[in-house]
Amino acid sequence: MFKEILITIILFISISVFGQSEMSKAMIDMDNRITAYEISKIDTQFFASNEINKLFYYDTDNKLRKTSTFYISGKIKGILNRDQDDKLDGLTLSIYESGSLKSYGMYNKGIGFSYQYYEDGRIKIYSQSKDTYLCGYRVSFCSEGELYSETFYDSTGYSVTGYHCNGNLRERGRNKSDYIKKVGKWEYWNKEGVMIKTEYWEEGKLIKTKEFEPDK
Repeated sequence: MFKEILITIILFISISVFGQSEMSKAMIDMDNRITAYEISKIDTQFFASNEINKLFYYDTDNKLRKTSTFYISGKIKGILNRDQDDKLDGLTLSIYESGSLKSYGMYNKGIGFSYQYYEDGRIKIYSQSKDTYLCGYRVSFCSEGELYSETFYDSTGYSVTGYHCNGNLRERGRNKSDYIKKVGKWEYWNKEGVMIKTEYWEEGKLIKTKEFEPDK
């Protein structure tokens, strides 16, 4: 656990100190160095024009452990690592065609976290997940770096607080764990920070709406 935290800190600091393209190269090298299993077979998928689209790496038990994807230009697009139970494990990467880092994640048997970035290097989303399902905490940012939303997950659902890019509240409410059904009271604000509407939901069904005049 300490090792994962340390890697996270190093990566986050490095991204802010070095360029996104340099960080992408460093993380691709890291992925190659931390591969612990023996590769017994590599399958290839091609674009119609015969350039490599994907590479599939299998271990000695014929389990798919790693997938690398490429742009038609030949530049690497992403890397996904799995364990023998097909859960995310190790490093995941996605890269813009410009070479800038688009996202990275660190996982241990399906449990981990990921960062997503705008192409200019500004952070876009941080999220935690377990077996591909979001859990714990998720935060997203506007393109200029301002906070856009915060989401807290628990065993029954998740609470959402959204912000306009000027920092004022945008929405606040709760959804059930199926990621579709709103429940309880939802509140909405305009960019000036004035409440404009409240809604009341039961199991994804809108029960009542109350709207407010912005100038009152």
